[in-house]
Amino acid sequence: MRVLALLCLVFSFAAPLWAQEDDKTYLENLLQDALSGDDHQVRVTGFRGALSSEATLDTLTIADKDGIWLTMRGATLIWSRSALLGGYLDVTELSAAAIEVTRLPESEARITTEDTQATRFALPDLPVAVDIKKIAVEKVTLAPDVMGEAATLALLGSMSLNEGDGRAALDIRRLDRDDQITLNAGFSNASRILSLDLGFEEAQGGLVSSLLRIPESPSLSLSVAGEAPISDYTARIALTSDGARRFGGTVEIAALSAEVDVGYGFGARLSGDVRPLFVRDLHPFFGETSALDLRGSLFSNGRLVLEQLDVSSGALNVTSELALGADNLPERFALYGEIASTAPVRLPLSGDPTEVTSAEFAATYDAATSETWTATAEVFGLKRPDISATSLRLNGEGTIESQPLRQVTADLRFAARGLAPADPKLARALGQEAQGRLTMNWQADTPLDITELLLRAGDTVLRAKGVVQGLEAGFQTDGEATLISEDLSRFAGFAERPLTGRAEAQVTGRFTPLSGAFDVQMQANTDEIAIADPRIDPLLQGAASIQVDAVRNTEGTRLRVLKLWSDAGTIVATGQLSPTTGQLTIEADLNEVSQIEPLLDGPARLRGGFTWADGEGVTITRLSAGLAGARVTATGSIDPQDEALPVEGSVTLDVDDLSQFGGLIGRRLGGVLNAELAGSGEANRGIWDVSGTVDGSGFRSGIPELDRLVAGAVSAAFSGRIGDTALELRYLKLTSPQLLVNAAGDGPGAPIAVSGRLSDLGLLAPGVSGPATARGTLTPRDKRGRELATSLDATGPGGTLAAVSGTIFDYGNRLALNLAGTAPLSLANSFISPRSVQGEAQFDLSLDGPPRLSSLSGNIAFTGARAALPTLNMALNNLTGGAELRQGRAEVALTGDAGTGGQFQVTGPIQLVPGFPGTLAISLNALGLFDPTLYQTTVSGTLNAAGELTGGARVEGTVALGPTELRVPSGSGTIVGTLPDINHINEPARVRETRSRAGLIKAMKASAAVYPIDITITAPSRIFVRGRGLDAELGGSVRITGTTADMQPSGVFELIRGRLDILGKRLVLTEGLIDLRGALDPYLRFVAEARSDDAMLLVILEGLASAPNVIFTSSPELPQEEVVARLLFGRDLASMSAFQAAQLVSAVATLSGRYQGGITGRLRDSLGLSDLDITTTDDGATQFTAGAYISDNVYSEITADSEGNQEINLNLDISDSVTLKGSVNNESNTGIGVFFEKDY
Repeated sequence: MRVLALLCLVFSFAAPLWAQEDDKTYLENLLQDALSGDDHQVRVTGFRGALSSEATLDTLTIADKDGIWLTMRGATLIWSRSALLGGYLDVTELSAAAIEVTRLPESEARITTEDTQATRFALPDLPVAVDIKKIAVEKVTLAPDVMGEAATLALLGSMSLNEGDGRAALDIRRLDRDDQITLNAGFSNASRILSLDLGFEEAQGGLVSSLLRIPESPSLSLSVAGEAPISDYTARIALTSDGARRFGGTVEIAALSAEVDVGYGFGARLSGDVRPLFVRDLHPFFGETSALDLRGSLFSNGRLVLEQLDVSSGALNVTSELALGADNLPERFALYGEIASTAPVRLPLSGDPTEVTSAEFAATYDAATSETWTATAEVFGLKRPDISATSLRLNGEGTIESQPLRQVTADLRFAARGLAPADPKLARALGQEAQGRLTMNWQADTPLDITELLLRAGDTVLRAKGVVQGLEAGFQTDGEATLISEDLSRFAGFAERPLTGRAEAQVTGRFTPLSGAFDVQMQANTDEIAIADPRIDPLLQGAASIQVDAVRNTEGTRLRVLKLWSDAGTIVATGQLSPTTGQLTIEADLNEVSQIEPLLDGPARLRGGFTWADGEGVTITRLSAGLAGARVTATGSIDPQDEALPVEGSVTLDVDDLSQFGGLIGRRLGGVLNAELAGSGEANRGIWDVSGTVDGSGFRSGIPELDRLVAGAVSAAFSGRIGDTALELRYLKLTSPQLLVNAAGDGPGAPIAVSGRLSDLGLLAPGVSGPATARGTLTPRDKRGRELATSLDATGPGGTLAAVSGTIFDYGNRLALNLAGTAPLSLANSFISPRSVQGEAQFDLSLDGPPRLSSLSGNIAFTGARAALPTLNMALNNLTGGAELRQGRAEVALTGDAGTGGQFQVTGPIQLVPGFPGTLAISLNALGLFDPTLYQTTVSGTLNAAGELTGGARVEGTVALGPTELRVPSGSGTIVGTLPDINHINEPARVRETRSRAGLIKAMKASAAVYPIDITITAPSRIFVRGRGLDAELGGSVRITGTTADMQPSGVFELIRGRLDILGKRLVLTEGLIDLRGALDPYLRFVAEARSDDAMLLVILEGLASAPNVIFTSSPELPQEEVVARLLFGRDLASMSAFQAAQLVSAVATLSGRYQGGITGRLRDSLGLSDLDITTTDDGATQFTAGAYISDNVYSEITADSEGNQEINLNLDISDSVTLKGSVNNESNTGIGVFFEKDY
């Protein structure tokens, strides 16, 4: 019938249109535009007869965004257009040959600017008279999506309503089944005869039983029939399923008086067993018999009396009576009911199953005895899938005054206990109990006065009051409400994050539900709000407030003010929006940005202005922001009503000091940056046309390689278009003192010529000097530049050549490139510092797949390369080899010589995935290792590394040491202290890199990779330890296990033979070992013994080889200087000559490796000298110096060396600033001088 109503609408629109019969297309377009809307499109074809009494159309279709869902064909309207002018719709025929409904339309409830405008409320106005003699549709086809199953129907009917007489006839038949609905009804004011004959027949599995979900979808039959004067009318009702009566009875109407029209009495007695029509869970509620007994009277003055209204079923029993006066106010009522069962019973409600254990309800009032009415209702054991409750209780009372006030009051109190929502979020927010109260007062011809509305759940309380107007005013409500929550943590589940604090909101104003108009003011205050977000919580600390003042009327919506403020800052917005215009202004200030971003400081500011006009879109009149010395300004426009979402505008960015933002990305940024962008586009279609410039100076990124390229002034300019027919790069230019890049195309889709020049490749590869250039083309193969054909050639110093060709797909996410050429290995130096490599590599590679190493295949080879390993004091020469890449792995083969002698070879596969797992065999052939101050040896053997080479690979094998010499350094002190730490300010990039490469910058870095090890080191003999008079040979085997971070050696190199020489005294070593303790600086212990008189004298050299300690001890124990004296001269210290003392000092210095402190200092003190020292001359001779003060201002010093040179110096301090010095040597050379000294 809705479709036929639409058909009437089509012809009604067409009737007043002035169109000629031959101008059909014009008329059809007018109809389509009039009937179509934003969410549906109506198409009409073959329309004829707009100005005649018979109009037809060939087809009418209705479509939404998913396509056509209704098609009507062969529609005809035969009617009297002149009768319509008299308020009479006279239709001879309204018909259609076929209607096809493929699905139900999609409902698009979207918000538009029309929603900003309130509407006027009005009741519908119906025509005076209607006479439709024939309504017919030969075939209606319904798709399965419409009613749940496919169906084909035919419809025939008629309808008339004129001067108090009405009749209707309808016959709907299913063409694909025998199901049928028939209706014949009529009433005549003249004869007062009412006739009704409604019949419905449906076989098993029919449409109605399926839609109603009747179990087993039985056959259904319904009949309602009766014809008699309205003064004595009886209609019989019968409902059957599968041929069995389920429910039925009679409905009666009778005049209260045969002579006077005082009213009618009415009644109904209906009963039956309806259980087969419902699912089994509902059978206990209905029981064997469900019955309705109704008896009452309707008087001509409007008074209504229900003497009996009883409803009963298996679990429900209700008895009631009601009397309403002519003024529609109750004169009396009584209601008693209960739901009782031995087990919880399911109620016949729609939606999710609802069960109760029991329920009771009652209400009473009798104006003859009292004006007070009372009501109670209680439900126990409520259970639903979404919520359950132990009990629900409602108590109410009030008064009803009929005359003269016609007033009703109500005081309702309700409570819920044992609440248990299934949703844990709601359960936490609601709690287990809730209470409420509602008090109202109504009086005739006055609005409803809600004096109090109270809802309480835990510590959350809602209070409201207001006045509600009637239907004519659209239920306009004027009132106020207050919501208080003392603990917002109960709502944390809905926020889906931790939530604490207190909130209070007050709302006052006016709201009209039927028109949507409002005029409201809201003030909300919060205290100590926190959401466990360190960036947001500081903004909400302390007291915060929100103020909203807005109005919506027939002119539109106006935001008088929206204001948010706290101790952290303020946001203020104002605006208005109507169906044709709009305006918004926003201002935001943040007092200290470090509250939300600790890596920034200072205030932040935002200002914005926006306007909108229908057909013109949104204009950004002004938009500016300031933060940490950076400023952004923008203007432009955007049209949200256009599906393409066109955008146009410009943006300016000025940053005075980039270092303010370095912390955000963890880099040492610096410099000044200015950028300007301007362009337009269509956001939803991805089309952009943008031009811009970028200028900077003093730029520093914290990436040394990049900083070297952009040192000084940098500028860039570009212009292009993307997303249209083809990518277009008009120009791109990047300029710095070191780098120049240019790119330009000749039009959309044209090849882009690319060129670049680097002034010195050494900026990227230290050790390589000279310019580098690149030139070629990038050709777009699609409109967005996702696919680029690439052809580039590059040249550099030292014969560097590279050719790149192929295709770049999906913005570089997939590549198909060929790379061939030569390149200096020194390109890797900046990445392996302080190690370095020199030489040239040839490569012929293919990169097919994602941009990662596993997509590479081909060969890399080099010969005659050299590497320097300064931390190992080693240089590798004649490096020859390379890698063959295929299927995500590299077969490595490398050979070379060490500058210290010997060769090595590395072979094996490496997987080109993170961690680089591989299996490498390392062969060493007399490979020389040395530390010029500590050791020298050769290593031969084989090591194997298996696992992730970046950390975790297991290294194992056996190596043999060749002749090995371990030097015990003599060492020497220094009088020059180290320089203090220097804080470099505005350090140039090259200076910082130099200090980094020298290891002078302690950068934060991850822990070194750890490798499990199992290495055996063998050396049966020929490990020589020499120095400080020591000459020993050791041998043995050591196994080192554990990891490189925690080496666990087992075994030592032990003494084979050796001696210790001190001033011609040769002592035989009785004990000696070398213990590797996880470093290339081994642990030594050597012991020499000698006997003197009654004591055993021991010399022990023990400690790390780089700084061993010497201990002189004896048994029984003597002072160390006494042990030395007896060891060397066989006498005690007191009986030694001066020359023997000098020899003693030299011997101690030789063993200890230093000449100050320790035993040497004790010898100086024992001999009464101010200075005692043994040094080495520039010619390598040993020099002995002894000095002493002869008096307070005279100092004498004697110097003698091993080559027979002696000298005496005499210093006389005349004053604090003047000194007289004289000297004489064994060659009769003398000297004298006067020295002036001053301390500053």
